[in-house]
Amino acid sequence: SLLEQIAKPRFRDIFGPDLKQLGRDSCAVDLNCGKASLGCFRPAQPPRISIDEARQRVRLEVTDGQFHLDLSVTDVRMYVIEQRVVNREVFQRIGRQLERGEEVILSVGLTRAYAPRQGYPPVHWLQVNNLHLRSDPIWRE
Repeated sequence: SLLEQIAKPRFRDIFGPDLKQLGRDSCAVDLNCGKASLGCFRPAQPPRISIDEARQRVRLEVTDGQFHLDLSVTDVRMYVIEQRVVNREVFQRIGRQLERGEEVILSVGLTRAYAPRQGYPPVHWLQVNNLHLRSDPIWRE
């Protein structure tokens, strides 16, 4: 119930007007800007989960109506940490739940500042830190 109370329907409701689109499907806040670094987001539409096979990273396509994003997921429950790979069993289970339209609240946050490429200023990138499913908000692997 606490997650439901604090979750916001728009990314800018969490991070403020400094949040800006960078690239086709990313958002960031300039160095030391923004009104928060962490928050909870309630997507109106079910997000779509995928794997970046080359990097062995879970990705989440999500929209708030203004931003249409493909964000990195850092939730450690999605990975086999010792092997530095995606936990396929967990990924498939969570994917099925999202495909069925299960409600989810996303813990979202800003990364430490880094530049996208040499010669660009460092920014704080938006990422998904945790997925909280309605049926089991604190699920385990």
